Amino acid sequence: MRELVKCLSILALPIIVTLLGCEGLPGGGNGGSGSGNGDSQFNTAKTNFDSGDYNTALSQFQNYITNFPNGTQLDSAQLYIGRCHFWLGDYTKALEEFSEFTALYSSSLDLLDDHSYWTGRAYTANSQYNNAITSYQNVLTVFPTSELAEASQYYIGYTYYLQDQYDQARSAYNAVLSNYTNGVFDDDAQFGIGLTYHDAELYAQARVEFQKTIDNYASNDSAVDDAQYFIGRTYHLEDNYVQARTEYQTLISTYPQSSRADDAQYNTGRSYFDEGNYNQCLVELQANLDNYPNTNWYAATNYFIGRCHHKLSNFISARTYYDIVMNFDNDYWHPWAQFRIGEIFVDQQNYSQALIEMQKVIDNYPGHELVSFAQSHIDAINSGNP
Repeated sequence: MRELVKCLSILALPIIVTLLGCEGLPGGGNGGSGSGNGDSQFNTAKTNFDSGDYNTALSQFQNYITNFPNGTQLDSAQLYIGRCHFWLGDYTKALEEFSEFTALYSSSLDLLDDHSYWTGRAYTANSQYNNAITSYQNVLTVFPTSELAEASQYYIGYTYYLQDQYDQARSAYNAVLSNYTNGVFDDDAQFGIGLTYHDAELYAQARVEFQKTIDNYASNDSAVDDAQYFIGRTYHLEDNYVQARTEYQTLISTYPQSSRADDAQYNTGRSYFDEGNYNQCLVELQANLDNYPNTNWYAATNYFIGRCHHKLSNFISARTYYDIVMNFDNDYWHPWAQFRIGEIFVDQQNYSQALIEMQKVIDNYPGHELVSFAQSHIDAINSGNP
């Protein structure tokens, strides 16, 4: 039974949506010409798209197509409609709109690379990985000089990475580094190489690649602090807690404004817990709550503060923090906190209440890994051997 949650690398990946999210498309010219072409409405829609107001932009692009059948930018509007759905998270609808573009505007040669790339992005987001790679590869093969070629090469690697195909991912990432020197995605590709080794549990090699990110892309704070954080994680996962803490604290002191700072502070505390130093763990986890009140680790931090008190037999304090977890909207830690509440009553030899609390685990979290442990406690109590 493990409480350590493996880092979801997809959540740790560099946030690069802003790099290619709002770039403009050229006008296609396949909608005919004439008076009342709606350029003003198209431009207004594009302005809203560029500002991230995708719902408004979507409605305006749709109205443009409906109201200006002779507009000069109908093909671009259709492609933007697909991209609006993409950024709104409706990837299936995005693919439908991109397919509509193919049906209506396949002769818009200046937009076909954009179309293929964004179709690939929608396929990747929709977990249709083979189709995604085909779309990206089409950009590289048919439009090798496209401004989207580098991005396509990167997302080939990323799509392989999502499938745990680490060798293929590294090959694609290395192609970014080799073919697009000083490109937009070279730092992300270098970091991605490190992640492939991290996820394959090849931690020493992962550190080598993460260090390259730090050394070669110092101006990119996001990539560098991510790399620094994962260097700490590799040591942590090797149970080298002292070195892990050194790396975490390097991140906090060097990049205090980093979005990774609270991750590092939380894991500093966790390293002490994993080491069995519960008093120091309490200090570090409380610092996480004090210094990062909006931490993504709020529920986990309170849970492990409770665990420290529990380990130190401070049952009242432990129960207080477990209750905080139960009142927080975070389903992952709920069954763990509930199970530990039951254990407190076992430890206090209050077996009647322990039965009630363990039954809650079984009733409220069917299929969870803790159900069998809760049932074992119930069986032991009922057999007179708790």
